[in-house]
Amino acid sequence: MDDLGRQFALQTLRYRWQTSTGTAFQDVFADLMERAWPQDFQKVRPYGPTGDLKSDGFWRTRKCVFQCYGPVSMKERDVIAKIMADLEGAIQHWQSRMTNWVFVHNNSQGLTAKVVQVLDDLRAANPAIEIDVWAWPQIREQFNRLSDDDLVDLYGLPPTASSFDQLDFYQLRPVVEQIAKEEPDLLAPLGDPPSSAKLEKNSLDADSVGFLKIGRSRVRLVEEYFDEHHDPNLGDQIAKAMRAQYRMLADTGFESNEVLVKLQQFAGWGRRDSSHDAAVLAVIVYFLDRCDIFEDPDEQNIEGARTKP
Repeated sequence: MDDLGRQFALQTLRYRWQTSTGTAFQDVFADLMERAWPQDFQKVRPYGPTGDLKSDGFWRTRKCVFQCYGPVSMKERDVIAKIMADLEGAIQHWQSRMTNWVFVHNNSQGLTAKVVQVLDDLRAANPAIEIDVWAWPQIREQFNRLSDDDLVDLYGLPPTASSFDQLDFYQLRPVVEQIAKEEPDLLAPLGDPPSSAKLEKNSLDADSVGFLKIGRSRVRLVEEYFDEHHDPNLGDQIAKAMRAQYRMLADTGFESNEVLVKLQQFAGWGRRDSSHDAAVLAVIVYFLDRCDIFEDPDEQNIEGARTKP
């Protein structure tokens, strides 16, 4: 699998990680770990009146019990109750089989100070057990262990550099139509041309930047699509819908990498095949380049980018 394929697989994992809830979130984690540690990690499913014995996965050689938590809304009181109940239950059911306990969550903004204090208190009260927290950085590490076959089995057959170059209007059409259905902010003005400092301004991480660079090769196709469309206002209409969605996400407090995932969801990512997802990416990058989404750098940053050797 080429670099483009692995980048697509990584973003598919990231998308599922940040948008899944409940049992689906647990499955994303367990499927990944089972492939990353095929002889060691064991999925745990609930059965009968005993349930899952407060475990969503067991790392045998490390005597580690995992507990996943991916709610629709992560409320502090519920998180604390979940941690305390699940750790107590795991200690009771796994006893000497468990020396490590890991709380797995997908909140990109992290845990609140009170939750961190509760975890610290639990460590002090249970010195024989190593208590840890896993979020996206730890999941990103596990991704690196996957083979090409694992990536295809888990995240589908990705586009190659060659197939991405074959992206055409047919594949763009449903993406454009999906975004066009959204209600735009008719009062929002169009932005100025973008600058080379934009990605740095928005603090997008290396994975997100690499992903967006893939789509840049097909931006011209998106531009041609709008130029040749029978409705000359379609591009501006969709730009306003994209901008309104971006502003809502940014104002809600999502960090930039999570905003990117949410924009993928808004544009229809994951609803069909990799060709459709490639079209989603091309459309997102087009509107990023037009300065319709993400923040523009200030003049000082622009000049700095121009003068870098």
